[in-house]
Amino acid sequence: MTSPKMNQAASAHNEDESLNAEAHRQVMELLKLAGKSNNRAIQQAAIKIAQNRGSRPSATLIMVLGTVVVVAAVPAGWYALVHYPGTLGWEITAVVFSAVLIIIALYALLSGNLSQTNFLQIIEMVWARFRNSAPCSPSKDIASLHAQETVGTEDGTNDSSS
Repeated sequence: MTSPKMNQAASAHNEDESLNAEAHRQVMELLKLAGKSNNRAIQQAAIKIAQNRGSRPSATLIMVLGTVVVVAAVPAGWYALVHYPGTLGWEITAVVFSAVLIIIALYALLSGNLSQTNFLQIIEMVWARFRNSAPCSPSKDIASLHAQETVGTEDGTNDSSS
């Protein structure tokens, strides 16, 4: 007996195939009409539409690339949190995962699974996150962190109680 999830996956696959078949049928009809037309501009436009139809990357490729990006970003975020103190590590991690979000959205846009409007909303959301952040000078932050780390007691050890 098949589970409901398997039935849903099979029906989604069948819908994708039927949509692809419908799109292919429409392109073929357009090419047939262009072949019957005497207007050279219509013929060239039909050929261009047919060529552009096949230039999108597949959903599987997008999923694989997105997975690779996420798998690469997780260790990068971990490294930033382990090797950089406090908020600097969190800010680096935020930048890394914001870049991941933008890259995956770009993959989805190029594959036709995300509209341009939604892509721009994602870009604006990421931009708003960093636009509202206080501007910082990296040299000041690193110098202040170094000064905090070197503050110690008279015997040269760090005093963690202050």
